[in-house]
Amino acid sequence: MPAVAVGVVVGFVVSVGTTLTVFTAVAIGIATAAATHLVMKELMVASVSADAETNQSLQVGKPIPRVVVGESVLSGAIVKYDNPEFDDKKWHLFYVCLLQHRSESVSIYQIAGEQTTEMQSENHYIEPRLGDQTAPVSRSMNHMRNIDESFIGYNTTDVYCEFVNDSEVYPSGVNDLKFLVKGIRVYDPRKDSTVGGDGLHRLNDESTWEWSDNPALINFWWKKWKGDIVLDDDAFSMDNIASEANICDEQVTVTNAEGEQTTEARYTCNGIINLTDGYEANEDKLLASCAGRWVESAGQWRLKVAAYRGPALFTITEAHLASNPKRKPFRPLTSRVNVLRAEFISKNAFYQAADMTPIRSESLINDRDAGTEYEDSLQLHFTQTDSMTQRLAVLALLRNAAGDTLNLELKRCYAELIASSVVYVDLPNHLIQGLYEIDSAELDDKTFHYSIVATETSADMYNQLQNIPGHDVTPNFHLNTGYISPIANLTYSVTPEDSYRDGVLTWTHAAQQSVKEYVVVINHGDTLLLRERTLEPYFNVSGLAPLDSDFYTAYVYATNTFDKPSEAIAHNFNVDVPSTPVGELRVDILPGQVILTGPTLPHSAATYEWNYAYSDDFLNAFNGGLNPVLTVLNTPHGATLYVWYRLVVGDNADPNWIALAVPNLIGINVEVFDAETFSTIQWGGLPATLGETIGAVLNDLQQWSEQQSELGANYSSLIYNVTEVVAANQVNALDIIAVKSLVGSTSVQAQIAQNNTVQIGYENANGDWIVGAPLARSFNEIKISRGEESLSVIEYFEALENEIGELQGTIYLGIVDENELFTGVEILGGGDNSDIHLYADRLKIGSKSGKIFLSVDNVTGDFVIGADTIIKGTLSNARKVNVREHVMEVEDIGGFGENSDLIYWRGAPVLTLNGEADVDSLSKANATFEWKDIYGAAYFAQGVSSGVFNTTRTNSSLALNTSIEIGPFDTNGNPKVITCTLMWLGNSSYEGVCDIAPVQPSCTLTIQRKIGNGEWVTLQTYSISETVAQQELFEPELSSQGWICYIYESVNKSFTFTDNDPTVGDTFGYRAVVSNQTRYHAQQFIRTQNLTVNSFEGQTS
Repeated sequence: MPAVAVGVVVGFVVSVGTTLTVFTAVAIGIATAAATHLVMKELMVASVSADAETNQSLQVGKPIPRVVVGESVLSGAIVKYDNPEFDDKKWHLFYVCLLQHRSESVSIYQIAGEQTTEMQSENHYIEPRLGDQTAPVSRSMNHMRNIDESFIGYNTTDVYCEFVNDSEVYPSGVNDLKFLVKGIRVYDPRKDSTVGGDGLHRLNDESTWEWSDNPALINFWWKKWKGDIVLDDDAFSMDNIASEANICDEQVTVTNAEGEQTTEARYTCNGIINLTDGYEANEDKLLASCAGRWVESAGQWRLKVAAYRGPALFTITEAHLASNPKRKPFRPLTSRVNVLRAEFISKNAFYQAADMTPIRSESLINDRDAGTEYEDSLQLHFTQTDSMTQRLAVLALLRNAAGDTLNLELKRCYAELIASSVVYVDLPNHLIQGLYEIDSAELDDKTFHYSIVATETSADMYNQLQNIPGHDVTPNFHLNTGYISPIANLTYSVTPEDSYRDGVLTWTHAAQQSVKEYVVVINHGDTLLLRERTLEPYFNVSGLAPLDSDFYTAYVYATNTFDKPSEAIAHNFNVDVPSTPVGELRVDILPGQVILTGPTLPHSAATYEWNYAYSDDFLNAFNGGLNPVLTVLNTPHGATLYVWYRLVVGDNADPNWIALAVPNLIGINVEVFDAETFSTIQWGGLPATLGETIGAVLNDLQQWSEQQSELGANYSSLIYNVTEVVAANQVNALDIIAVKSLVGSTSVQAQIAQNNTVQIGYENANGDWIVGAPLARSFNEIKISRGEESLSVIEYFEALENEIGELQGTIYLGIVDENELFTGVEILGGGDNSDIHLYADRLKIGSKSGKIFLSVDNVTGDFVIGADTIIKGTLSNARKVNVREHVMEVEDIGGFGENSDLIYWRGAPVLTLNGEADVDSLSKANATFEWKDIYGAAYFAQGVSSGVFNTTRTNSSLALNTSIEIGPFDTNGNPKVITCTLMWLGNSSYEGVCDIAPVQPSCTLTIQRKIGNGEWVTLQTYSISETVAQQELFEPELSSQGWICYIYESVNKSFTFTDNDPTVGDTFGYRAVVSNQTRYHAQQFIRTQNLTVNSFEGQTS
């Protein structure tokens, strides 16, 4: 919403005691696009600059639901306004709503573009309320006429403002007003004596918390309290949170923008959370402030900010391996980065968005990536210094460079291998030695084998550098990259039945598993024709012209993951000339034409070229073009048609033509049929010949056009103008009288003023006004006169009908007052449409007793039904909204709410500042009683009176390894049927034929139960595995290679488990956990993913 100048009266009201809290779940995708010399990876999230501009704009209307963590600058929404005069001055008085939560402090930062810290002067007065207020600001009670003691705003941070209304003081008005706000208070376990700290902080007592910009504490606050549900206390380790908070508070030495040495905290978190962005999107932004992540271990969430986790807690040797290790020495091309940009909020630039100078790694560009630049960008919404931004960017680049990744299956060992731990891998037989950080670790509870994924690491990566080092910071043991064996058995085969290729080069290779790619080079003599890469041991050849006495040479060599090439192997080959099929040619001889259909084509890229003549003379024949079918028109009767055709594939054609003759053609003899003969045709139903009838119609249209143009301007105020009437009382031309000024002896205007009614009637032959005559009779008896001749309204309407039965013109029944405003009925006819319009300032339909049945509220535009209503037809596209003191209900099968995915919602009222139902802010999170969505999922609160307990929840996150919980809820002790459904869909495409063996999607789905405050217990584990479908389509208009390979990934599995635990008197909760999830597609190509769990318990018999 754009900034506005204060001075416009606004009518927004804060609902007393209402705090709006909005939660959504939005999955963030990353789109990657690759080019030869530059690769850009854009984060599909709101930019820092867009957030800063929105948050610092003074607005009018509904406040944006936001939260300030740490410290930041923002403006807000004007929710009350008045413009009184006192102290001999005119004033702008208003409240600005900043946040819907309590804050630590608020101070003025900028007024009308000028930075200031003065809260009051002779021209302004500012007084903030921090959310703990119990009454309005006393000055506003004294000066604002629309403020009373009810304007409190519980748990709302706002500011009362007074500005003098003087154009010399504020020439452009007060359209720029910014405040420096210290936001929420957070819990710090280091200050809680009950968990090993020192102080009065208590986990679930917000009054004991203090303000902090420590990202570990802020991320813990967001993770535990701001999701769809509040997570249990024992879902976190307070020792972990305290340890990570200490890392964030460490002081590091940096060089600031002025080149001076100074110190700052390792990481801070300062900024504004926009709650409409969704829980997961905001979690990602908060974690980016410390380059952190959440990992799950032993049933607890553990925060890991960016830091070196050494020394190694365990050494993995050959004796620990349960199977051969799998290694990826380098990061894949699609995720490599060697140039990094970043955008952040700079507190040294008025808290506006700023760009960091790009960080380039010349060593990665030249040594690892062969001169190719791979660029990425960071969006650091909660970082406010350039030095901290640089340190985070260097860290991100070094993490990306550390691409050596291991997949290990280990035998039973007694070390606690958890994510983010550092291990030393000593596997000399497999050429692997060095420090690795565990990305994920899964323990098989049957075999007690660990499956871990680990990436190389080192202490140098986390030295808080502001510039990228020029050496490899992870110098682990390297492979011998010197030799790769050459390919063998290189051959060329013709494929005449394939439309997408002329032939195929194939080969074998003993070391195919270690190959990064194969390179194919094709020459004609010393001329290079193409150089292509392929991942499979074959290459499709197309577009080469056949050679008469020469050949092409193909060279093929392999490269490994270190870009070392093998010896090139050569093979000579030629492309065959297309040969016209010898098959049945279909000939259809028709009157005046011949259709010839060639034999069945060998493939879709082939066609026929045709020549034809009426003598056996090929050199002078007509060219029939390229087409599978030849059609020859206007054939002479009894003649012979000579035809030649041949096969054409692309630019190559069969040099040999096939000839045939088609005798005994059939001709057509057509007599001359001129226009004069056509005009004399007599059709049934016409009064004259066709020519005379058309002439009469054209003459009528010409006369109508002339009369409209000549008389329209003079008779625009009449009900109708002038028309020509045929066979209607022999009246040739009529003027319709205007609305009568007198009804009887009294003017129409006087009757309206006295009686508020308009009479319907007519004037008889004696000049008397007849009231209340039936409308149809009135139209028959009311005359339209011109001189001594007259015509009834009905006769006049009949005369208005044109020759095709349509009514031409618009009829008005009503009154035009002295202001030329029309009140009455408009009847529109003509063409294919007819309309009746009612015009009135206040439209009401009711009885004489005063009961109003229907009316229109001219203020809101609402159509109001004031009587009991019976609808016997179908009521379509209706939204039902009921609001009472404690309950609000909304139903709309078309979808509504924050994500437009709800069809039913019931809970505590969620209202706008005007006290109306805020339907756009409804979500599953704030439906305290019940919700249903468009996907068939539903949620019901506890206490179902029927005795049936039926609860469903769905997690729509696109992230890997998601989970969902339901409960806790009561139980009757009956068996509970637990149904879990996991589905995800993804699709992508690439140019060329489908020649990549896709990764098969798979995962493990675990159902767990918790009774009361007990631990989560695994009830059942399911293994899910599906295949990926591939489809090749020939689409040359979309692909330079002609073919596009479409890949479809679809998983949809449902499992049911019956829990027979008879426990009563305690609550039950269930959880579905996805682990070991492998998807073919990266997250940006996953279109949807839903994890749903349902618990059903029947009635007690």
